[in-house]
Amino acid sequence: MTNTGNWTIIGSGDLAEQLTKSARYIDIPSGRTVSTTPDDVPNGAIATGAALLSAQARSAVSPLYGFRVLEVAAGTVRDGDAGKIYGFFGSYRLERGATADELRDQALVPLLAYALDIFQSSVERVMVRRASLLASDDAWFVTLRLADETLLTLEVMAVRPSGAGPQILVEITGSEQVLRLEPTRQSVVVERTDAPSRALPWWEDEAERLLAYIAARPTEIRSAERLREVWVAMEQSLESGAAVEA
Repeated sequence: MTNTGNWTIIGSGDLAEQLTKSARYIDIPSGRTVSTTPDDVPNGAIATGAALLSAQARSAVSPLYGFRVLEVAAGTVRDGDAGKIYGFFGSYRLERGATADELRDQALVPLLAYALDIFQSSVERVMVRRASLLASDDAWFVTLRLADETLLTLEVMAVRPSGAGPQILVEITGSEQVLRLEPTRQSVVVERTDAPSRALPWWEDEAERLLAYIAARPTEIRSAERLREVWVAMEQSLESGAAVEA
């Protein structure tokens, strides 16, 4: 646990470290606690990262809100500027060799939390499949049908070459606008003669943007419970191999 100004950051690992470093740049008038670990989410804390599915969490915020363009897209949908939404497609690709926990905590659950935060219609039907593309269980394919007939399609795969970094694509199809977002596409590729090339991110500090979003977010939003309910239905679909009524 680290205190920086009025921020309290709970957890260890890359995300917690990044949030701690960025907290000094985001001022808030009163205390706010952010937890990245499922084992410690105090009452009133905001859960993010690996803490998103914590049974203790009440308010969950996807780390994808660290990308400004995804925040803007969410606002466009909520404000109705995109018209009636017909579908949401989200793809999150990690490097080959990512563990099952990394695939779930760093990609699938953040993508799911982001989608559910935008679309408040209840989830009626869930279909989930895990696949093996390059290694065992290195991909997830998820389809959610909402009560207003919006279809949410998510794919998560560990297929990126070593050093290529993550790749995120979000497409939102509405009657007035079609939004296509690729927040991780901008990068600097470093070519070396003695090692594989690497793509270095060239975008805003995600942790700083995430804290700025959390600082502006109402504290009373209880979004974690819905996320857990959908996750339980997803696990049931995965186990049965069939669609599940949520």
